[in-house]
Amino acid sequence: MKYCEYTNAGIIRTINQDSILSLSMNDSGLFVVADGMGGHIDGEIASKAVKKACQKWWNTSFMENSDMDFLLAVEEIESAIEVVNKNLIKKMEGTGKICGTTVAVVFVHKGAYAAINIGDSRIYLSNKKGVRKISFDHTLNSFEEIKNVDLSEKDKLTQAIGAKEELSWYCATDTLKGDEKFFICTDGVYKYTEEEDLFSAIKNYSEEEEIKKEIEKQVILGGAPDNFSFVAIDMRREKSAISKKPLIIVSAIAVALFIIFAVIFAVAVSGDKGENTQTVMSEKLSLGQKFLLDLEYDKAVAEFTAVIDIEPKNVDAYMGLASAYMGMGEKEKAIETLEKGLMETDDETIREKLMELKTPEETTAEVTTTPEETTTVPETTMIVTTTTAPETTTVVVTTQKAATIKKFEYEDKDIISEFDSNGRIIKRSIYKKDGTLLEYEIYGYDSYGNMSEGYFYKADGTLLRYFREKYDENGRIVDATIKVLEGTASPMGIVQ
Repeated sequence: MKYCEYTNAGIIRTINQDSILSLSMNDSGLFVVADGMGGHIDGEIASKAVKKACQKWWNTSFMENSDMDFLLAVEEIESAIEVVNKNLIKKMEGTGKICGTTVAVVFVHKGAYAAINIGDSRIYLSNKKGVRKISFDHTLNSFEEIKNVDLSEKDKLTQAIGAKEELSWYCATDTLKGDEKFFICTDGVYKYTEEEDLFSAIKNYSEEEEIKKEIEKQVILGGAPDNFSFVAIDMRREKSAISKKPLIIVSAIAVALFIIFAVIFAVAVSGDKGENTQTVMSEKLSLGQKFLLDLEYDKAVAEFTAVIDIEPKNVDAYMGLASAYMGMGEKEKAIETLEKGLMETDDETIREKLMELKTPEETTAEVTTTPEETTTVPETTMIVTTTTAPETTTVVVTTQKAATIKKFEYEDKDIISEFDSNGRIIKRSIYKKDGTLLEYEIYGYDSYGNMSEGYFYKADGTLLRYFREKYDENGRIVDATIKVLEGTASPMGIVQ
């Protein structure tokens, strides 16, 4: 895949409240666009908090278990952002004000994608069938029952991070066909471009600078009164055409690369502690992050160490260096790096990561059953009958013993997840911090290995909601049922 990102404060505003994030490794990727709510206090703080949470999830949970289940990863991304939501609400408690942001996320993993959003930042999908919006605008304008509302009110948000404790995610998932392009943008893009022109730019996007110039031109011609940002992702595999390139072009590229490295080298040895030094550090941090994503940990160590030598108080360099050592399996070196970084910077992010690495393993480690228990266990069937007036629902749940159990500890709750021998989640139980069971969930899979059913219960066994999905042999959803008996629907199982 290839991708590019762009953000601009616009013509009128001096502060850019948008935040964007693009991360990839092998065939997986996480792309985020967050639009701090204009007119509200600290919108840029809210959008940056979402970006930071997503980046932290990628660098910790995902990088440490890059083979995790697709739907589990989606759930963890949403959970990470929900923590931000609670923190922002708590931050503004008693002020009567909102520190909020919209968010739109595209997550690509194991041949599938998830398009997730809250608010009015959008996600477009382009393929051989054309261009279409695959996100949902959480605005008054999206609901038929308020279509007679005054025009000035129709763009008002009904959902945003930092606005309500209960979030209602929109999530569309599907398998990748290999011809997709995704375009994630803030309302500062699509509100000030003609739809036909925007769709044309998305569809014909092939080069990074090309789409940046085209979108910028369109938005500025539209007045650009708002911040505008986007991330464009092209999932099409590039065809090799090296043998067809004239030798002169190859030579020109080689000369250009030589000049670039010569300039970087000249800057590095110049001893200039001003702008040139900042440029060198920025280049080395970018290279370090690239090497991390490419799993070239020794090269990443060299780049981050060089940054620390230049600026011993650079937080990003310590975090990157620690991640590189963790990737090499050298946990002690990672801890030493963070301890040094904490002494130099007293940074809270470094402190949190250090505490996480020093936490006794039993709090988060896998609990694997004895060999006798991990042998193949015959599946059993449990019949659960729940009465919810005016109807009675009988649910057949296929269950089996867990091969692995993991405990995840959060600020306000603990979650025990049980996985089968294939690493698929089969049960999840949610507890209060005092150990009281709140809810539990049971999941089942079809013969192809797709998650085909999920049942959500109260602690007393009352069925709250369930979903059932049918897939074809290619992993595409051909039928889906979601039933809410009590409470609200879960993000898992909601399909486009």
